[in-house]
Amino acid sequence: MPVIKIDATRCCGDALCVRVCPAACLRMRGDKAAPVPLSGNRCLGCGQCVAVCPKAAVSLDGRNPDELVQARNAVTPEDFSMLARTRRSIRVFRHAPVPHEALLAALDSARYAPTGKNRQDVEWIAVEGEDKLKAFVTLVIDAMRAIPGTERLVAAFEQGQDPILREAPCVVFAHASADYDLSAADCALAVGYFELALHSMGLGTCWAGYALGVARRSPEVRAFLGVPDGREAYGGVMVGYPALRYHRIPDRKPARLAWV
Repeated sequence: MPVIKIDATRCCGDALCVRVCPAACLRMRGDKAAPVPLSGNRCLGCGQCVAVCPKAAVSLDGRNPDELVQARNAVTPEDFSMLARTRRSIRVFRHAPVPHEALLAALDSARYAPTGKNRQDVEWIAVEGEDKLKAFVTLVIDAMRAIPGTERLVAAFEQGQDPILREAPCVVFAHASADYDLSAADCALAVGYFELALHSMGLGTCWAGYALGVARRSPEVRAFLGVPDGREAYGGVMVGYPALRYHRIPDRKPARLAWV
């Protein structure tokens, strides 16, 4: 149960924390903010109150707000647009390992992706190493042999190709609770953050759709990955350094928006 505390000596009474709380866990008591009694039962632990307070008067679960990273506008709209537009789905990778430091740094950013009710339930599985990746691809292909419409992929594998992971040096899956309606969206958002973070480091990604689909159908593939019972892999990407350089940004369809 999250615990919110207000330092009355710092509180300036601006009521920003009261206004921002999505679960109505705070109220004004006189000219100071205060937690609503027993509100911990409904507190999401989202930290909105901590983030919005200009006086660092709000703490959550005992964490000193003075020790938290100060928020700032890190990129311009133009910089973000260029980052988003230059991200490509990479299917030709260099034969070079992905540094663990880069993966961990990207995951550190991905954990800030929004999740339903602030559950923060997304967890990750990474597979690397030539032998493990080949064994994984073989398992996926073996499962595909019983799936109609996958004959082309099976034939490509039997000809020595890797149509599943494109010989990527690493594949990373995001999994979450199978009994929560927004788990798929939570994983997709986290993977999106993960991809952009890796792109900023010069690493390329591509959704591993074939592997992901089979992982949700095959007990053998689930067991290989170690997906815990009660959870599902809802996102997965190949990761590696692009073997090719891209020089321009192809057009995309215009955004389609209906005003209601």
